[in-house]
Amino acid sequence: MKTAFTCLALLLAAPAAATMCDAVWRDGPRGRDVPVRINLPDGKQKAPAVIWSPGLGGTRSNAARWVAAWTAAGIAVIRLEHPGSDAAVYRGPATPQERDARVRAGIAPEQVLARIADVGFVADELARRPSEGACDLTRIESDHLALAGHSMGAWVVQAMAGQRPDGEHAPLIDRRFRAFVAMSSSGPADAAMAKAQFGGIGRPLLVITSNADGVPANASAGVVADQRVRRLSLFTGAPAHRPMAARRCCNWTAATTCCLPATPARPPTIWPGRTAWRA
Repeated sequence: MKTAFTCLALLLAAPAAATMCDAVWRDGPRGRDVPVRINLPDGKQKAPAVIWSPGLGGTRSNAARWVAAWTAAGIAVIRLEHPGSDAAVYRGPATPQERDARVRAGIAPEQVLARIADVGFVADELARRPSEGACDLTRIESDHLALAGHSMGAWVVQAMAGQRPDGEHAPLIDRRFRAFVAMSSSGPADAAMAKAQFGGIGRPLLVITSNADGVPANASAGVVADQRVRRLSLFTGAPAHRPMAARRCCNWTAATTCCLPATPARPPTIWPGRTAWRA
């Protein structure tokens, strides 16, 4: 397998028309409803697909510019909304203490596991369902899937790509996915532990992060240094021969300029000729 794939966003391309369908899919065994938004590229041809997991508080409407770029490149996108760690975390009035409690509940291990199960369930449904509304799901190449996520969604990506929490076993790996994109990822600060956890990842992986993501403006030098190492942990721990990139921006606000498009006039595009994960 070649070592590069179609997930690196650059600049300056106009998105093509795409079909969009919203749905709520019921996972009966778990008693859980999973909202999805499906975007199919223009045309009738078969298309590989990216499943997107948003960050804490995210919804299925997130990542619109990435979606426009992917569909313009002929890639279908299915965005998920994860009950328990979606917009309800930040919705409505709350004291700082109440807000902190909601956030802690939203990022609890059981919520991460629920998200991972959501992704697996949606991958199953894509292979099973012939259509959803106006969206012809038979166009989707269910054996050519990529998984992308931001922040908490990147935790999902790391786990399903083959992260080994104990340094030995990857209990949550999902081999249906041929490529992975982790945006604003994080991991252990210790370099040896980072290699132990991420060194076994064996499929194409793109890491996009800033070197001070989530660091408060008044943070001490020690906190800044620790967060920098944790944010780059996946980048430094995963095998060097896999395609990876990290944006060393000053913070996430800056990253929206140097890692993501700054204006609607500058949407991301897809690096041409990098489609090994589809082969």
